[in-house]
Amino acid sequence: MDSKMESKTLAIIMAAGYGTRMGDIGVPKTMLPDGKDRHFIDDALTFLKYAGVTLDFAVMSRNEEFFAGQNTYLQEHCNSGKFDVLYQKTGPADHVIAYIKECFMNRAFRESIKKYDRVVLLPGDHKLTSSELNLVDLIEAHKRRQADVSSVYASGTAGSSAVKELIRVDNEGMMEYVADGRVSDVSSIHPKEGAIEVTGTGVWVLNNSFITVLKVVTSYLYNKCTHGKIPSVMRWHPYLIDQWSGGRDTPQSIGK
Repeated sequence: MDSKMESKTLAIIMAAGYGTRMGDIGVPKTMLPDGKDRHFIDDALTFLKYAGVTLDFAVMSRNEEFFAGQNTYLQEHCNSGKFDVLYQKTGPADHVIAYIKECFMNRAFRESIKKYDRVVLLPGDHKLTSSELNLVDLIEAHKRRQADVSSVYASGTAGSSAVKELIRVDNEGMMEYVADGRVSDVSSIHPKEGAIEVTGTGVWVLNNSFITVLKVVTSYLYNKCTHGKIPSVMRWHPYLIDQWSGGRDTPQSIGK
């Protein structure tokens, strides 16, 4: 990325999952075909239209035989010059946790991202496209709110497998998970004042600093202990989009 030294934001398409929840599929889940015989990752690659002076891209894969087909696909992609390929070395985890683990345990990854002010994590398998999320506006909103973390939620979804959540927000940002994805039916929960029903898209913006990582870990633990509350030290901005055509990856979503 020597020609892009002015860039301050790195968008990482997270494509290092084995897809074990999908059953015995034989390929990374990002390489599964959708209903139009396109790989799931092709939706995430539509965000490359934002690649330029202020935004760099990378795809997180693995340097393993299981990912050989995906790595070849990325190398031969018509837009391969617009992104780097990074290799995840730690075990499977939620994308935010995986990012934090890589920061601490993968020196090559840490060196690759150290020049950036912030990182955007984009799932490579959620059927979210650039027509549904304006990446530039998301980043600008994150900066404008002076947030530590921004997470993208859809107020509507076309996918029946999408996991609904209830979140409570105020002018300062996220206050509480009233009900997160672990709750099977949020409609049975009486919403608290200010709670809204959303679907998490799995897109995150994080400031690339040790302080933010510490706040994320603290927030994660505090959230577990308080059944959903967000600590006041965390500036967490929920970014809402109108609609999302995707949903949770399940065996039933193959070919959809």
